[in-house]
Amino acid sequence: MKTFAAIALAAVAPLALAAPVAAQETPAQAPPAADPSSVTDAEIAKFVTVVMQGKAMENDTTMTDQQKQAAMIQVIQDAGFELARFSAVAQAINASPELQQRAQAELVNQLGQAQG
Repeated sequence: MKTFAAIALAAVAPLALAAPVAAQETPAQAPPAADPSSVTDAEIAKFVTVVMQGKAMENDTTMTDQQKQAAMIQVIQDAGFELARFSAVAQAINASPELQQRAQAELVNQLGQAQG
C-alpha cells in the first residue's frame, strides 16, 4: 500500500514540485528536505490543504498544464508557504514515516471536516 506522502506527491508532483522551477528564470536544484523535527503541525495542515487543492486542479480538464502550474504556485503561496519551504516539507514527509503518519492523520481530519 502506498503511503499518503507518496500518493500526495505523485498527485501534485507535476504541479507543486515543478512550481518553484517554473517560477524562476533558470532551473535550480530542489532545496534539501526539511529536518523532520522542524516540520510543524501547522505546516503539515497547510501541506495537506495544498495537496488536496492540487489534486483537484490536476483533474481539471479546462486548464492547460501552464495554467495548472501557475495556479499551483498561487495555492502554495496563498497557504503561506515559500515555494522552497513547500518543496522541503514535501520531501521531508516523503522521507519520514513519522511525518507521513502525521500527514495521514491531518488528511483524515480535513476530510472529516469537509464532510461534516
